[in-house]
Amino acid sequence: LQTVHWMMRSAGAATFLSDLEILTTLLAAIVHDIGHDGLTNDFHKATMSERALDHNDQSIQENYHAAMLFREMKRDDDINIFSGLDRKQL
Repeated sequence: LQTVHWMMRSAGAATFLSDLEILTTLLAAIVHDIGHDGLTNDFHKATMSERALDHNDQSIQENYHAAMLFREMKRDDDINIFSGLDRKQL
């Protein structure tokens, strides 16, 4: 999150992004390791873990983090920051 903040502020990346793109970049930085189990994608793939099977051996941890975020937002409207967006923005 600190690196993204630096890129937005000090490096000027925010000048090239819309408000929605800034929001999604910050959100990705905040949740990029949500629910991380401390294991690597290669470990999950080699052991054929449930996580690997659920995500078809493709970017296992990354897909898990994204799925967990959306699952939690679907479960709890209080944290669903996407509820106010229209179809085009989603």
